[in-house]
Amino acid sequence: MLKCVGRSLILSQNAGKRMLSQSSLAGKVAIVTASTDGIGLAAARALGLRGAHVVVSSRRKDNVEKAVSLLQGDSIQVTGTTCNVGRSEDRERLVDMTVKQCGGVDILVSNAAVNPFFGNIMDSTEEVWDKILDVNVKSAFLLTKLVVPQMEKRGGGSIVFVSSVAGYQPIQALGPYSVSKTALLGLTRALAPELAPSNIRVNCVAPGVIRTRFSAAVRSCTRPLPLPPSPHSSHSPHSPHSPHSSHSPHSSHSPTAPIPPLPPLSHSPTPPIPPHTPFPTHNPVLIRPSTFSALAERRHNGRV
Repeated sequence: MLKCVGRSLILSQNAGKRMLSQSSLAGKVAIVTASTDGIGLAAARALGLRGAHVVVSSRRKDNVEKAVSLLQGDSIQVTGTTCNVGRSEDRERLVDMTVKQCGGVDILVSNAAVNPFFGNIMDSTEEVWDKILDVNVKSAFLLTKLVVPQMEKRGGGSIVFVSSVAGYQPIQALGPYSVSKTALLGLTRALAPELAPSNIRVNCVAPGVIRTRFSAAVRSCTRPLPLPPSPHSSHSPHSPHSPHSSHSPHSSHSPTAPIPPLPPLSHSPTPPIPPHTPFPTHNPVLIRPSTFSALAERRHNGRV
């Protein structure tokens, strides 16, 4: 009996793998914003390799041309255009061009984001908040409003917002940016049930600190938080983590011992991040480029 159950489980797992490998985005059209570098370019490539016609965009024409050439080298159907998602006319032109040249829109990956501020959140200005919220949150929603009618015409679609681990655990010195990424989690959960009757799924991914140019400043001035002790690990009576052990104020094992300061940023146009800034090492979702194609193919909805 147990052998039969085990054999059935193995067969079902293999069947699932075959279904995933045979699934395809052929005939689908995917818009990926801020897609000439980093996460956006990786997402565009993943969708294109699954058969989608991808539309890449960026504020600079030369970056768009380089991305288009790179993707074409992988035999990916790709169209490129300049677009500043913070401008309504650019968003409308992006969607109109996609519909005219590609026939419609099936997938939107909203990846564009800015962070013009590093420092204590109380030092941030109204202009900083306007810029961050306009690009990171408002443009994501307003672009969604533009593509939803096009998706409805094609019987449904998939929308993926790119949040951040900072949306779950704000990163010190990135307060306004972290708040904007938390807002995307709420936007996902607000839109998902409303668009579900139209067969449009809304999901959100939250990458950790990825090695891109966008995150270079964060990576150069932050250090990972130490991992907590495993709840299943055994402690000797004299272990520094034992609940019965005592710590002197100057013990190197004391949980309140200060973290050694990091060297300040050099030649930075922005104020350096405070020296004791940590960032979370955990990642709520395991992010790979294939995550975007998987969300576009599968029936997930409202996932954050």
